[in-house]
Amino acid sequence: MIKEFMKKTMAVLVSITMVLIVLPTIPVHATQTRKNNFSTSYTLTGNGAQDIINVAMAQIGKTGSDLGYSEEWCADFVSDCADLAGQGDAVPRTGAVSNEYTSARPWWGLRQTIIQAGGYDVGLDNAQPGDIVFFSGHVEIVYSGTGSGIVSIGGNTGSGDSCYTRTVCSPRKHGNPVAVLRPNYSNTQLDAPSLTINKNFAKAGEEISIEWNDVEGADSYWLHIYKNGEDYINQSLDKSLSFTHSYSKGNYTAYVVSIRGSREALSSVSFSVYDSVPAAPKPNISKDHFEINEMVDITWAEVPETDYYWLHIYRNGEDYENKSLDKALSYSAQYPEGEYRAYIVSGNGLGETLSYVDFTVHSDPPDKPDLRIAKNRFTINEDVTVSWDAIANADSYWLHSYRNGEDYENKSIGTDLSYTAQYPVGEYTLFIVPINATGETLSSVDFTVHDSKPEAPKPTIPKSSFSTDERINIKWNKTADTDSYWLHIYKDGEDYVNQSLMLSLDYSAKYPAGNYTAYIVSCNAMGETLSSVDFSVYVNGDCNSDGEFNISDVVLLQKWLLAVPDTYMENWQAADLCEDDRLDVFDLCLMKRQLIYGSYNK
Repeated sequence: MIKEFMKKTMAVLVSITMVLIVLPTIPVHATQTRKNNFSTSYTLTGNGAQDIINVAMAQIGKTGSDLGYSEEWCADFVSDCADLAGQGDAVPRTGAVSNEYTSARPWWGLRQTIIQAGGYDVGLDNAQPGDIVFFSGHVEIVYSGTGSGIVSIGGNTGSGDSCYTRTVCSPRKHGNPVAVLRPNYSNTQLDAPSLTINKNFAKAGEEISIEWNDVEGADSYWLHIYKNGEDYINQSLDKSLSFTHSYSKGNYTAYVVSIRGSREALSSVSFSVYDSVPAAPKPNISKDHFEINEMVDITWAEVPETDYYWLHIYRNGEDYENKSLDKALSYSAQYPEGEYRAYIVSGNGLGETLSYVDFTVHSDPPDKPDLRIAKNRFTINEDVTVSWDAIANADSYWLHSYRNGEDYENKSIGTDLSYTAQYPVGEYTLFIVPINATGETLSSVDFTVHDSKPEAPKPTIPKSSFSTDERINIKWNKTADTDSYWLHIYKDGEDYVNQSLMLSLDYSAKYPAGNYTAYIVSCNAMGETLSSVDFSVYVNGDCNSDGEFNISDVVLLQKWLLAVPDTYMENWQAADLCEDDRLDVFDLCLMKRQLIYGSYNK
């Protein structure tokens, strides 16, 4: 008998969505068993509650006709699942769901036979997996959940043209349960063997012995060994309690299975076999100089044929740290001031090899450099020069630049005090790092490189005419390849505002009366593009457009309202003091109030 215990898996999607189902209520009387038609792709654990679920879950998707039932079969299905799980005594077979015992019908329903076999009613709120849930005229096996959220699995339920073609239900919630019984399951769990091994690593060709205890009730044992994740040995051990064998190079996992009837339980042990000592690791460190309280990170790549790594650090020539790192591939710590040498050791059962890295920790790093750059925008093929003054306590300098947020340059520049290069299109941050035996500091400068002019912006304003009391907000869209924006405003054809807006996307201000053209300019190293918007500003009340508000404006509005012939309103918006886009006597009243008192209240 070959026990393919490693192949048995089951993946079932459990729906937790509450569904209220009205189940069939047709009473069931006859008794059928169709166990021979059941799928056997399940595992029995010896736990009765779990095993009846495992059997039922393996039947999902089958119909009554698939299984061979020719009657209402929900109770038959539960009984057959119990039989196959070895729990027929706890769930005695009957074709009926509930108690239907009369002189004309001399039988008991499944609900009563479970109680007669030692089961008991646990109540809806205490339901647990393996319990049997009864509905009106229907029965299923509890899969999970409690209270009104019971999830169950059963046969002869769901939709279909006839009861004989309904599919075994996937686990799901039901409404209207009337009882939950806990059968008197017998648990015949089999213990897994307890394994010991004489060595966890060995040289190729050496014998490795695996031993285990005699498990109570076990009829026999089975051995399954995997080498580098693939099947290697798969055989019966009968009643043996040990296995000795020699192996070639590789990583092994050995499983020993205790067997009783259809029950199985297993334990595993791992070991490695080598034909040489491992290669030396290659530790890496981000830099050679650190400040006190700065984290020192040492990393290395995985070395083949290595069982463990060991760390040995010397400080100022004396032993400082000596510890196992197990299978870790990095080590991080903070260190006091001193000169350090860190050894990383790779080892296996045959021996060890090592490599080291040096670093220094001090309390006085060099000063930060004050970087200079001619400008922040450049064209492609243009030299970019960064310079700085000498720092007294710096032994050398390092350059690190990022392009569009990603690593671009990382190099030593010795003792030079400037760096010049040409760059492709992109946004750059360039770091200059002064270094000495005590540590390092850094400063950065940003610049951009372009190969084309930016797009022209599209300025917008809410309207084209404003009063001197209104704040005018000019907005525009963000344009590609733009380093900054510039504002240039002309009033009545003459220069009025000329200033940088950096990367702002709006500008707000009040203006005196006049006619304006506002230019928004997008800029980069390749040049500039611009767009404009026009607007006019008038004095509130100045409807004759003579540049001031006085009695003549009041007279003009009054004549216009009276429809005096040959009356022309130069700027009707200036007279719309109510701001309701219409001229009427209310605007005239406010205009008179403004003329008399110097202000008005709408």
